[in-house]
Amino acid sequence: MSWIKRYWSSSIGRKQIMAKTGLLLCGFLIVHLAGNMLLFVGPEAFNSYAEKLTSNKFLLYPAEVILFSIFAVHIGLALKLTIENRMARGGVRYAVNAQAGEMNFATKTMPFTGASILIFILIHLVNFKFADHSGPFGLYGVVEAHFQNIGWVVYYIFSMVLLAMHVSHGVQSALQTYGLNHPNFNCCIKKISFGFATLIFVGFSSFPIYFFFIKG
Repeated sequence: MSWIKRYWSSSIGRKQIMAKTGLLLCGFLIVHLAGNMLLFVGPEAFNSYAEKLTSNKFLLYPAEVILFSIFAVHIGLALKLTIENRMARGGVRYAVNAQAGEMNFATKTMPFTGASILIFILIHLVNFKFADHSGPFGLYGVVEAHFQNIGWVVYYIFSMVLLAMHVSHGVQSALQTYGLNHPNFNCCIKKISFGFATLIFVGFSSFPIYFFFIKG
């Protein structure tokens, strides 16, 4: 177990764990987005999907514990690395070489976007997961009613902008942490990161736009 302790306490180890948890959360975003696409199919399809997810408690609870643990580790390490970087004054931030001037803004805003996303997640859970689903259209009805409010629509889309910024820089940082950092393919990595962030932004933003501007 000593090697685990050394790995966890080392700067490289923490950055690699940060990268791993970040990539796992990106995977969760894709799965979550794919499931939410059933909102376009209709109440029956989406509610049936949601019911299947929540009905099997033997799978649901362990999955939620694992997901929460990934979030907790990612957030905890983000705070630790941010504090360490600020104390170092001039040290490398978030596993990306600071010599890349184009990354300075994204790097500096990672703590802000991360904190904003955490707040959004808590609000999101209250508005949807812990909301009353007993209405005639179930969870679908909750989502539809929520996105009839322009304030929530604007806040949701704005949060997706921040999420896209965070994910775009985060994916690139994670890949560079594992050695994919070379002038010959850095441009490709940047495009992949940006493309993934664009997919996340467009995909999730399509839901409030659909319910407010099309169904509303």
